[in-house]
Amino acid sequence: MLDNEISGRLATTFECFFKHSIKHFIEEPLEYEDKIQCIFSLQEALELLLKFYIVTKMGYRSIIEDCQAGKTENELQSLLDQGKLKTIGFGKALSLLKNSGECPIFEDDFDLIKDFQEARNQIAHMGYKTFPNNLLNGIFRLITSVFSDLEYLDHGDDLDLFNALKAKLGDDLYRRFTSNKELREAAEDKADDVTDDVHYCLECEARTVLDDGNPYGYYKCILCGYKIGKQYASIIKCPECGTNNLYFDTLNISPSNDVNGHCPCCGATFIVSQCKECGDYYVPDCSTCSCNLD
Repeated sequence: MLDNEISGRLATTFECFFKHSIKHFIEEPLEYEDKIQCIFSLQEALELLLKFYIVTKMGYRSIIEDCQAGKTENELQSLLDQGKLKTIGFGKALSLLKNSGECPIFEDDFDLIKDFQEARNQIAHMGYKTFPNNLLNGIFRLITSVFSDLEYLDHGDDLDLFNALKAKLGDDLYRRFTSNKELREAAEDKADDVTDDVHYCLECEARTVLDDGNPYGYYKCILCGYKIGKQYASIIKCPECGTNNLYFDTLNISPSNDVNGHCPCCGATFIVSQCKECGDYYVPDCSTCSCNLD
């Protein structure tokens, strides 16, 4: 099917540009040439990813230019094979996403994209003296978030112990990328802008995990993109550091079966129990269930 071929091309080429941009981004010190390579690769990665998202959600015809929209699939296949298939530009792709019911981008990130585009165009035409690092950090965060959403679609509800970004980058590149100080700080600031209820990530250990607000939904890190479904994990207050970051296995816990819990904020590990009376969760070594309190 043409859908699969176009999706595959977009995904493969996106990954090449994204990895290339990361490899230059994590260089220390970040030299002029590294920054140029990073910016231009990041721009290409962003456009390819957004088109990949549109094709995945709406079908390949959504990105075909009007001048070829009426052609049959066989005709479009022929144009693709000849390198003559015309697809919508970056601006149209953004508008299509913004007006769709499944936009994966925070509203204020459209301004971020606009600012990044303007700065990138200035470089293309006049070179640059300085380039705001906040734009790079923001676009990396945005790309990681959208990319992880697409990768997790292939896993359905199976969000247990799967890190989409780490799977693509490999352990070393993933670690060097997510440990970048400015990138982590920018993602944490963004998380704080979105909600007061921010958690630490089990994977990258940044304070960048958001709750989607759905009791049957998931927790998602906006730095590394890690998702974990609430059918697999829940979070309660950690007795050691006092923050709401003690993750535990909700799939296997029961009133007759305790499970281990881990807090990525302080590193503490505790046994977590489920109350036989009310069904709530608590740490038996440190307290009783709240329903037993006067």
